[in-house]
Amino acid sequence: MPLPRSLLREFRPTFPWSFTHYQPERWEVLQHVKHLARNDVFAGPPLSEESLRRMYSLSTHPDWVVRFGAKTALHFAGENQESDPEFAKWLHRYLELKRPKRVPVQSFTASRDSLLSRYPFLATPAEDHLARMLSEARALRKELNRPILLFGGVVKGTAMPGGDLDFAVVSRNPLNVPESHQAIPVITPESQDPVSLSILFLGHGIYTGPRRILRDVQRTVVSNVSEEQWERARKNTAKHEAQIHHVVSIFGVPAEKVPLFAAVRAIYATPPPLDVAKRILRVP
Repeated sequence: MPLPRSLLREFRPTFPWSFTHYQPERWEVLQHVKHLARNDVFAGPPLSEESLRRMYSLSTHPDWVVRFGAKTALHFAGENQESDPEFAKWLHRYLELKRPKRVPVQSFTASRDSLLSRYPFLATPAEDHLARMLSEARALRKELNRPILLFGGVVKGTAMPGGDLDFAVVSRNPLNVPESHQAIPVITPESQDPVSLSILFLGHGIYTGPRRILRDVQRTVVSNVSEEQWERARKNTAKHEAQIHHVVSIFGVPAEKVPLFAAVRAIYATPPPLDVAKRILRVP
């Protein structure tokens, strides 16, 4: 059963920002990685000479997310990057993943475009379950009168019957959570740990609730967070969002393409550098 449009309209991106406007180089490498992931030839085909030159120039970009994307594109276009120890370690981690442990409930071809989009939560074959999870988040938002940020399996597209709803509440001030919901994580302007920052600025996260509260908290956080704390959060996001074991299992992503899908997820989900985040939120 398709997700009700009225329900989807209540959920917006956690941290919507334009790659093309704020980090065009990141958008460029993302398009090349997605092209290689969509192609039926697992090893290519090679990028054009112009594209290869551009990827080589971006493989030394100051932002490590852009470097990572460029090296991924180069490697899967036939330009070996395994002489880079950090890249080689990342690559082998995903190439060693086993084949799906259970029969995919949705074909790779049908799910591919959604998995490679900014909103992979739409890829789930268990739409009824996703609708129940979103309805539960909407009810909690109304009960607590605070924005609800979703992360985990729901936003990754791996929401399946029996799975939990991973979410956090955002509040401008310390929040008295009802006793029945004491385990709910609450993110405030004082939250600066890597996990809270990852949730608060997740590139493909979704939320329901007043946008102004979320933006006020985000602005305060980026005004006070240190560069070191921000970079730890970015790396934490990339690490966890690139874990696609469940994607491999549920959708049957071909083993040869697993690193490409992991790269797309990391590029989409990881927040931009701190100076870029401040520009987006108009923080001095």
